[in-house]
Amino acid sequence: TQVLEASGLSLRVQFDFATTDRLAGALAQGANVLHFSGHGHPHFVAFEDGRGRASLLDAKKLERLLKTVGGVQLAFVSACHSRPTGEALVEAGVPHVVAVETSDAVLDYAATVFAKEFYRFLAAGRSVRDAFNIARAFLEADPGLTNKPKEAEKLVLLPTNARHDAAIFALAPPGPLEVVSRPLGACNLPTRREHFTGRARELHN
Repeated sequence: TQVLEASGLSLRVQFDFATTDRLAGALAQGANVLHFSGHGHPHFVAFEDGRGRASLLDAKKLERLLKTVGGVQLAFVSACHSRPTGEALVEAGVPHVVAVETSDAVLDYAATVFAKEFYRFLAAGRSVRDAFNIARAFLEADPGLTNKPKEAEKLVLLPTNARHDAAIFALAPPGPLEVVSRPLGACNLPTRREHFTGRARELHN
């Protein structure tokens, strides 16, 4: 949210758990950018079932969900092995999709760095192609990935034969960023201790 807030654009950003119900709600409200961050697989992404358990949503089902609604201009599937899911989103009519190569797992840190710069330059008015290339360049130069030079190559922009010259946020008016998030549930559990050596009572508790 920091880079979007710094852009000075009037954007509405919603953070939520990935369930089909929450996805339906976002699409019904006219979401034109979808970002999924979670576990991936060549054949599915790990949604939740609304009770905190995994619900493995295969690429074809996700394709049918988005094809029936439409309207999404950009999707970012920030999950390992997610290219097949990204290609399914292209088939559903999403013109710009960022995903991870099928054979690769991506580091959380690398995905975070890339996403930050990608959205920063989209909000600055750059095209999807430009923002993608710039974010990859920053990822390659990141000092935290000196020993992982191939992380940037794992990210792909789909469809590969498209120009991707749309500036997704170009028409957004100036104004404050609106962030919508569900409140966290009440919790009275103490902070988890890091070590339990010689602390049998605490470990039991």
